[in-house]
Amino acid sequence: MLHRKLIEPALAALEGERAAYFGQVAQRLEQDPRVELAPNLVFVMLREVMGLCPTYLPVRELVDRLLEYVAVNQTRLNRVIFDPSFIEHPETHTEMREMGAEFINQILSATFNKLNSGEISTDEKRVYRFSSEDDPMDFPYHDENE
Repeated sequence: MLHRKLIEPALAALEGERAAYFGQVAQRLEQDPRVELAPNLVFVMLREVMGLCPTYLPVRELVDRLLEYVAVNQTRLNRVIFDPSFIEHPETHTEMREMGAEFINQILSATFNKLNSGEISTDEKRVYRFSSEDDPMDFPYHDENE
C-alpha cells in the first residue's frame, strides 16, 4: 500500500515492543477495506500518535478506534493536511498535535477502563508504598531504644 510510506520513517524510529506493535497496526490497516475511504488521513494520524500512544489495547481495537476517530474528524484532518504550514513543517503543526493528543487521550481512557475491569494486564510488577503523617524516621517502626 502506497500510503504506508507516510509512516515508514516514524515506524523505523521505534524500538522493541512499540515497533512490533505498530508494525502489526500498520499491517492490519493495509488489510482493512475501511482504510480505502481516506487512507492518507488514517496513516497521517497514525504517524502523529505512534511515539506516545499506549500499546496495551489489542491491535484490532486500536485500529477500530483509529478508523472511527478519522471518520468523525475527516473534515478537520483534511483542513490540517492541506494547510501550507503543515505541508512545510508537519512536526510543529499545532492543530495536528492537538488532534494526536485527543486520540491518545481516548486510547488512555479505554486502556484505564480495561485495566480497572481486569480485561488487560500490563504484566508490570506492582509497587506498594506506605507512608505516614508522622515523622518519616519513625515509620514504619519506631525503636524506643534509639
